[in-house]
Amino acid sequence: MRLALESDRWDADRIRAYQDAQLVAIVRLAAARVPFYRRLYAEHGVDVRRFRGAADLPELPLITRDDVRAHGPELCVEGVPRWRTCSYTSGGTTAAVLTRMYGYRGLGWSVAGCIDALWHRVGVRPGDRMALLRGDLCHEPGTLWQFDAQVNQLILSSYHLTPERAREFIALMKRYGVKWLHAYPSSAWAFATLIENHDLRFDVPLLGVLFGSEMLHPQQHPVFRRVFGCPIYAHYGHREQALLAGWCEGSTDYHFLPVFGYVEFRPVAAAASDAGATHELIGTGFLNRYMPMIRYATEDFVEPAPPDPCPHCGRHHVRARRILGRAQNFLVAADGTVLPYTNLELHSYHLTARYQFYQEVPGQVVFRFVPARRDGLAGTIAQLQRDFAGLQRLGLTVRVEPVDDLPRTWSGKDIVVVQKCPLPWERRGADPRSRAGPPAASHAPDATERDSTGVCAAPTDPC
Repeated sequence: MRLALESDRWDADRIRAYQDAQLVAIVRLAAARVPFYRRLYAEHGVDVRRFRGAADLPELPLITRDDVRAHGPELCVEGVPRWRTCSYTSGGTTAAVLTRMYGYRGLGWSVAGCIDALWHRVGVRPGDRMALLRGDLCHEPGTLWQFDAQVNQLILSSYHLTPERAREFIALMKRYGVKWLHAYPSSAWAFATLIENHDLRFDVPLLGVLFGSEMLHPQQHPVFRRVFGCPIYAHYGHREQALLAGWCEGSTDYHFLPVFGYVEFRPVAAAASDAGATHELIGTGFLNRYMPMIRYATEDFVEPAPPDPCPHCGRHHVRARRILGRAQNFLVAADGTVLPYTNLELHSYHLTARYQFYQEVPGQVVFRFVPARRDGLAGTIAQLQRDFAGLQRLGLTVRVEPVDDLPRTWSGKDIVVVQKCPLPWERRGADPRSRAGPPAASHAPDATERDSTGVCAAPTDPC
């Protein structure tokens, strides 16, 4: 945490020197002691003795999600006793478990320290009491809340939220003197919807709401500020622990933490929307020296920000204006154009407690939703259908369908998009580890290259 806070004051040269040193160390470690990388670099003719840092990264092949699934144990450093290591699984908004990941014991606390540094920007201090609304995290089966004194957290399960349960959670937050709410956006949305639609009084004097592990939709910002009566803050990360980013004090640009990992933006030329092409995040992590992720293709897409220092906070960190979600969080128009679902900004989302876009045919989408209120359902359907009618100009026809419930992932996240259509980057046909094709832009691309185009599953718990 101290190192991450110190890096807030570094200039671009200091950041580059630090990252070059970290990249050299982890690439040489991988080539010497990790079987998968040793074989991969030999196949591609990579001589790591000549590797000097970020400028040489394009010489290294990418690794993919399939590599991690297929070769997990071979991606770990040889000769380390099992008692020194831990394992964990990754489950994102697509409901698919990535694989079992590995790291040294205590790695989770290092990751948590970096997240604490991000939260420090908005006033969170170690020891502040926090409520956690992020799925069924209670230790006792069937228990929907508990207080964990070890980490000073009030854990509130977002499963089975009802008006009575929401009222109970508000009382518990007041009773325990909670200062911050940390939540999945989907869990907070269900909570906020119950509060507003059932005229519940949310009188907890929160300092802020902290979001992670899912994409925060722009339309949700004003609702959360209004219902919870405090500022909001979001960060991006993933269980593979290659990259970590968060808003700064004055903007919603995602600033990538330079001591956590090195970020590249890879243009995906075939993926176009009304706003332009997407860029995939490629990450090389610095913290996990047992299972290093080097040039890992995250399948997360962003709109990069200009490479200049942030005009709001002055940090020289690489930034993304928006995180658009995982590879599957896109909808396909009739002509094959792909659109991030976040482009579908509707003012009637507040009529839904939870929702999901389902697509099997290009240009045709089913919007499934759990109504926020059961009375007036016909009017809700008609309002949503009218709002979605405007998307026909983008090549999307949307059919509205109310449902009693929607499935969640095993870790309690909403599955916002179920996409059955092949996406452009899935049809490229080229080996994604190849160095051919559009080059990854180191940090932000220049103005002629940058285009508009974001769940994030951030590790906030120790292994």
